[in-house]
Amino acid sequence: MTSLGAQVMDSTAQSSQIAKLFLQRIVEFEEVPTFLDAVLPVAANLLEAKAISVVRSIPPDWVIVSSTGVAKAHVPTQLAADALDSERLSVEADWAALPLSDKHAVLLQAELDEPTMLHLQATLDQAFLSVQGRQRRQRRIRRLEKILEITHAWGQTSCMEALLQAMAEAATELLACDRASIFLWDKANKSLVAKPALGLADEELRIPDNTGIVGQVVQTLEPRRVGSKIGADEIARNVDEETGYHTENLLCVPMISGNGK
Repeated sequence: MTSLGAQVMDSTAQSSQIAKLFLQRIVEFEEVPTFLDAVLPVAANLLEAKAISVVRSIPPDWVIVSSTGVAKAHVPTQLAADALDSERLSVEADWAALPLSDKHAVLLQAELDEPTMLHLQATLDQAFLSVQGRQRRQRRIRRLEKILEITHAWGQTSCMEALLQAMAEAATELLACDRASIFLWDKANKSLVAKPALGLADEELRIPDNTGIVGQVVQTLEPRRVGSKIGADEIARNVDEETGYHTENLLCVPMISGNGK
C-alpha cells in the first residue's frame, strides 16, 4: 500500500510539474515548434521518458514538429495515425500515442501510467492551442499590415508592369514561397505569358495555354494546389527543365476581373 501510494503521489507531482512548466513557458513563444523545442526536453526529464515527439499529419506525409530523445526517422508515425483515427490512446511495445488538436499527436517512449499520459495530453493540448492561437493572430496581424502597405504602394503605381511585379513580389512574401509568376492569357496565340516570372533572368516566360497546372486553371477558372505525392505528376517538368528550377509544390489561382473575365 505504501509503495502504491508513493507511486500515485509521484505521478500527481509529475503531472503538476508538467502543467506548471507549460503555463510558465507559453507566454514566451509565438511559434508552436519553438515552444515545443523548449518544453519537450524538460518534460522528458520530469517524466523520465526516453523520448517525446509531437507530429502532424499532412496527408500523405507526416511532419515531425518537435522531438527529443529519438531520431526523426525512428518516430513511429503509424502509431500516431492509429491514435488520430481512434481519437484515443494507442500503445505499441514501449511507445504510446495520444491525439492532439489540429491533426497533431504526441508520442511517448516512457513507463507511465495511463492517468499520467492522459494528463500530459490534456495539458500539452491546452498549451499547444494557446501558442497556436497566438501564432495565428500574430501572422494575421503581420499579413494585414503587409497588405495595407502593399495596397498603398499599388495605389501610387501607374505602370502596369510595375504593378504586376509588385503583386508577384507580395505573393512570395505573404505566402513564404520561393517565387511567383503572373500569367497573362494571349488567347489569339493560344499562349500564356508570365510577366513577371520571378527567378528568371529576363523575368518572362511564354508557354502554350494548355500547359500543366496553370493551363488547367486558366481554362477552368478553378484554383489548384499540387505537390509532394498529390498531383505532382501534373507539374509541367519541361518548364522546369527550361527554367532550371525544380518545382516541389505549386499553388495556382485565377485572377478574375470585376466583370468575371
